[in-house]
Amino acid sequence: MATVTLSPNESASASPLLSRPGAVAAGGVDTGVAWHYGDPTGEQRALAAGSAVADLSHLGVVTVSGPDRLSWLNSITSQELTELAPRTSTELLVLSPHGHIEHAAGVVDDGEVTWLLTESASAASLAAWLDSMRFMLRVVVTDASADWAVLGEPVATEARAGEPLSWLDPWPHTLLGGTRYGPDDDAHPAANRRWRLVLVPRAGCPTPSPLVKLPACAWSGPGRRRRSGSPPGDRAPVWTWITAPSRTSSTGSAPRCT
Repeated sequence: MATVTLSPNESASASPLLSRPGAVAAGGVDTGVAWHYGDPTGEQRALAAGSAVADLSHLGVVTVSGPDRLSWLNSITSQELTELAPRTSTELLVLSPHGHIEHAAGVVDDGEVTWLLTESASAASLAAWLDSMRFMLRVVVTDASADWAVLGEPVATEARAGEPLSWLDPWPHTLLGGTRYGPDDDAHPAANRRWRLVLVPRAGCPTPSPLVKLPACAWSGPGRRRRSGSPPGDRAPVWTWITAPSRTSSTGSAPRCT
């Protein structure tokens, strides 16, 4: 299978899945990914059924490493992060001195690195601002958008150890340090919303081809796929790009079974 080599700017903004037959390019803030792949209604049904994932590789990814990362981020953003446990999702805002929102990001920590997911147009400026605030603290800030991409998955649980790192959108639930405006969490119309963002490496992204067959896969618990016939406890696979036409949907990419 041929691979696509993208420049940093291209890989941070344009998905190889735009070359897939039937792909219709999105515009505005969604520039760089497909609006749909020829059957938007069927694709929406597949997402609702949990049998497809969405290409969100136009989002920006910023990483913060170093032993002071959580206490430092806690001191300069809106969110309580000092005791953030690994693989626990939250959100943060960067506010101006007048209280205006400068940046917003989803946050998840893997135990060594804190990952910030934001709009692609904000990733570089967010990384630059964070880097300017380091002073003498032991932190390293990197705009990793050229190396890491995001897939949207209709799953409502945090990724477990051994699974690819993901950010579980906490909305509409109120997080530590947050304030609720409106109905209680359990009474909110979106209380049962299922959605998380999965981080996948861009390296080795295959060239879209209608000849590539999707391996026979079956769900094995939330967010896990396994080979057909393998035991339910089979380890979670490494997520890689695959652009074969799905049996249930033409939506974006899907995880390859390995």
